[in-house]
Amino acid sequence: MFRKNLEMALYYDCYSQLLTERQQTVMRLYYEEDLSLGEIAEMSGISRQAVRDCLKRGEECFLETEKRLHVVEKYRRIKSLCSDIRQAAESGDRDRVKAAADRIESLI
Repeated sequence: MFRKNLEMALYYDCYSQLLTERQQTVMRLYYEEDLSLGEIAEMSGISRQAVRDCLKRGEECFLETEKRLHVVEKYRRIKSLCSDIRQAAESGDRDRVKAAADRIESLI
């Protein structure tokens, strides 16, 4: 569950502008503020089922968009390669730095 919340929060950062204002609010309250469906329903003046439907539509939008664009996947790969570059630079391994930089360039 925690991993899914983290994943959805990352997708939210990348793709939230694709959602309606209500979907954005519901997704943020659920995944970032960790509120329950009931709490969100009460705050929003909608049913618990409507909150659940907003979450499901938002999740589907995020997953479909990621499947097409791979923004989050590329972000993770670049972040990992930056770590490799930092470690290689600290150890003085110029070839490893160059190889990691080349891999980053191929992602862009």
